[in-house]
Amino acid sequence: MLYVPGNKRDWMEKAESYGADALVVDLEDSVPKSGKHEARENVIDFIARGNRKTDLFVRINALDSGEALPDLEAVVRPGLTGLIVPKVGGPEDIYFLARFVGWLEESAGLEYGSVLLSPILETAEGIRQAYAIDAAPDRVAYMGGIGVRGGG
Repeated sequence: MLYVPGNKRDWMEKAESYGADALVVDLEDSVPKSGKHEARENVIDFIARGNRKTDLFVRINALDSGEALPDLEAVVRPGLTGLIVPKVGGPEDIYFLARFVGWLEESAGLEYGSVLLSPILETAEGIRQAYAIDAAPDRVAYMGGIGVRGGG
């Protein structure tokens, strides 16, 4: 998976040529708060172009950040393969997200369940609840975690 900042339109355009299995457009850490709106607009345009050679994921902002819902409303549309969801704390995050994404899929004319979820475990609580998170709705396609020295 090749990560590309959502506020770098030219990088997004070049990214597919590098041969990654999937492209992840990042709306979270690599985008400064002042650039969130512009990054969402870039991602909307990028998804709309379609004809991808690779699967397209978007890493949204954390559910408790105040930025996740605008991210979701912007990116859940035809052409999106899935969402990378940072800082998942428990299965309730995935159940909430699955329901909300389901509503957005319906609004966008997508089949329910077509947008995959990939939770990232970045807290001790998230790692403690890994099994329950993975057992949440069938949308969970892959789950990863952060396990580095000094990591949360």
